[in-house]
Amino acid sequence: MTLVASDGEREAVRSVVDPTWAVRVLRTQILARIGTAEDVRGNLIEWKVTSRLHEHALKVVLETIPLQEFRRILLVWNAFPDPAVRRDLLAVGAVRAPALTESLLAGAAVDDSEEVRIGACQAAARLLGDTSVPLLLRLLEDTAWEVRAQAAKALAMFGDPDAVADLGRHLSDASFWVRQNAASSLGTHGPPGHDFLISTAVMGRDRFARDAAAAELNRSSLKLERRGRAR
Repeated sequence: MTLVASDGEREAVRSVVDPTWAVRVLRTQILARIGTAEDVRGNLIEWKVTSRLHEHALKVVLETIPLQEFRRILLVWNAFPDPAVRRDLLAVGAVRAPALTESLLAGAAVDDSEEVRIGACQAAARLLGDTSVPLLLRLLEDTAWEVRAQAAKALAMFGDPDAVADLGRHLSDASFWVRQNAASSLGTHGPPGHDFLISTAVMGRDRFARDAAAAELNRSSLKLERRGRAR
């Protein structure tokens, strides 16, 4: 029924009441195809993302619903109780409705939930807009290491020289993953980023920063070596 249900079955699908997660997912996926934004919104309000499987099912819904209906849901993105739903709405919205999503990111970047702030990082990376780098640099200073790590990772999409110094500071971050992502991102910032990594690996005062920079330089060398062998 997921694939063949038509408008005529909409009311029948809406009337299905079953607490079983699989049934609720199927109902939502069908309504995403044949229903309205209100139909889907009613289901998403109850949605809880507790696993990768749940997240995949949610993204199928968000990518399936017609664009006009998706935009109507995105306009009320912060009405959904589960922060992970709001996070994924932003991430999918960056692809499906970039201008609208970009207008939401300033609010998302200061949301109480770190999941939503992570969504702002992911969306900014996909948007590649003029506001993305300034927003990501602010999120690079977030109190949650998970957000800082996502911001550092997202900055790799831009290669903006203005981000080199900020990423460089985070080679000394308290979080391993922030340090790793900052180093990896610096590796995508051309000569300025590469020079910063070399300088830190050779002369850095912080041991963690030296290790992160050296590890990224080693990875870069291995990549170049493999490419040379492949030719």
